[in-house]
Amino acid sequence: MLILVPEADAQCRTILDPNGCVLYNCGKQCYEEYKGTGRCLQKSSGLNPTYYCNCIHSCGHTA
Repeated sequence: MLILVPEADAQCRTILDPNGCVLYNCGKQCYEEYKGTGRCLQKSSGLNPTYYCNCIHSCGHTA
């Protein structure tokens, strides 16, 4: 899934994995594909929260 959201400083956000996140893998994939910074963000709360891989990168750099 590819979601690009332009921001004022020409950065985009791409959801690399909407169904789960391992921080190391998220960061590695984001850097390798977009030269960006990947972070796990919380998708749901409760006793067993779920996370997704969010990649912030330059809008000019695409896979």
